[in-house]
Amino acid sequence: MPDGGDIRRILALIPIWIGGYFIAFVLVHAIPGGPFDTGAIRSRQATENLLHAYHLDKPLFEQYILYIWQVLHGDLGHAQFRRWPGDPELHGHLAQRPCRQ
Repeated sequence: MPDGGDIRRILALIPIWIGGYFIAFVLVHAIPGGPFDTGAIRSRQATENLLHAYHLDKPLFEQYILYIWQVLHGDLGHAQFRRWPGDPELHGHLAQRPCRQ
């Protein structure tokens, strides 16, 4: 049964997680260029569709709120190499690890 110290530690993690996600979000957006500036040949409309699909056409504050909302709901995006949602891959990895007690 968790005592008061465990609950305080868990609650103390919340601002750390939010700060970590904020730092990662800012660093990703501070990199010059965009995610679709790879030199691939695609139409302007295709690029705009990709920006809209990933909410990159919205203001940064709204992008951050959507990002946190998706993370809180377990949506970790798609794996870059395997092209499937990233959360089953993470869940499979976590299921293989033994629990410490």
